[in-house]
Amino acid sequence: AALAVAAGSAPRLVAAAACPTPDNAYKTNAQMVTFAAALEAQFPNIVRAGDYGTSPRGFKYSYVEISDNPGQREQLEPEFKFVANIHGDETVGRELNAQMACYLAQNYATNGTVQALVDNTRIFLVLTMNPDGFEKAGGGSRRNNVCNKDLNRVFPDYLNKAAPKDSAIRCGAGDDVGNCGCSTCRQTDVCKYHEFMNAHDFVLSGHFHGGALLVNYGYDGIHDGGTNSARIQESPEHRFLYQASVLYASHNSQMMGGTEIFTENEFRNSDATYPVINGAGWFPIYGGVQDYNYFYHDCIDVTFEVSGEYANLKNPAASTLPTYWAANRDSMLLYMNQVHVGIKGVVSGPASCPSAVPAPAPVPLGGVSYVAVNTANATDRVKERTMNTFGTHGDYFRLLAPGTYRLTFSKSGYRDAVVDGVVVSGTRGPSAVRRDVVMTCVGAPTAAPSTAPSRAPTDAPSR
Repeated sequence: AALAVAAGSAPRLVAAAACPTPDNAYKTNAQMVTFAAALEAQFPNIVRAGDYGTSPRGFKYSYVEISDNPGQREQLEPEFKFVANIHGDETVGRELNAQMACYLAQNYATNGTVQALVDNTRIFLVLTMNPDGFEKAGGGSRRNNVCNKDLNRVFPDYLNKAAPKDSAIRCGAGDDVGNCGCSTCRQTDVCKYHEFMNAHDFVLSGHFHGGALLVNYGYDGIHDGGTNSARIQESPEHRFLYQASVLYASHNSQMMGGTEIFTENEFRNSDATYPVINGAGWFPIYGGVQDYNYFYHDCIDVTFEVSGEYANLKNPAASTLPTYWAANRDSMLLYMNQVHVGIKGVVSGPASCPSAVPAPAPVPLGGVSYVAVNTANATDRVKERTMNTFGTHGDYFRLLAPGTYRLTFSKSGYRDAVVDGVVVSGTRGPSAVRRDVVMTCVGAPTAAPSTAPSRAPTDAPSR
């Protein structure tokens, strides 16, 4: 059972048994694989080493999974990921993810906040998304992949008018190191990442970059596919995205001590208090992984620029790695807990409609669409986004900023189910309000709507 944590309270960022100081050297791709395997061997009950494929040059897209039951997706346990090294020469994120994996594993038994997070979240720490760029042929690192493509410009992009709105990932034979000139193929790095996304139910994500000290949230592109942004390009999740971005930046000493707290005269639609900026307001890009996560997988993703200040510190000296870990640790823990804010629950009902009479026992329903409306704020655009319950678990996780919400659940053959008056007050996890829903078939006898919480309205995450 998970440890009880007061709703809305900040994680206790205590100085428990820390991981060994980074060894003043960046781990090679092979060493990352060895590191992950060694951590699993030491903590097999909560750690699983893995990868989501092999790069054209034969390196693994390696990750560490941290969970109380690694390898399993449990009901009401959201999936979260931090991803490093989308650009091969932006290297700090690799070591941040390795250190976080070690920190969570070593502190699980003694730190209540770490235990609650691990018990209630399936965490993936991807150590490299671009291993070929990190170890390019001939030595050294470079931004682009083995085909000299910028991986943050080659994903399908819903906002890009130059590409079909339903542009699918095209992964074909020949999309490898020997055929970089294939104009109809997606990059292997993109295809493998896409398969990884399809295999999971990620709710929240963060990607590490380098070269600046700031947090960048979506949209990254402009609605009409243009190149000049006249105003902030808000997504329906803008209020939550801003909340989560400020939380990370405000607890990062390097970001807050830098000079990249913007003013309107420097960059459009930036923040004058925190080093936080809307992507399109900074500079629009298309084919980025941030908007791809959002539009194609319903996963909220944020970009963390964790080294630099325009001094090209994308690959700082390995001797400085401990300072980057110290600056980012608390922010990373707080951001991971953002997957436990808003509203969550399980939607169940007859397996199909029409159903037998009397109706069979309800089962979890995947593919139920639902919309959240902030009845306390008519201008909140969250109502514009329709999402779906997950697979066989029938669960949902709606990440929301504070407000009073009405949720409407719909599925063909079933009556709409409405849950009203759900108050979200917490801005830090774990504080998610749980509301379970039971749906009935059209034409079946009606019952009182299921609006009561299954537990206390602001209970800690539970499986």
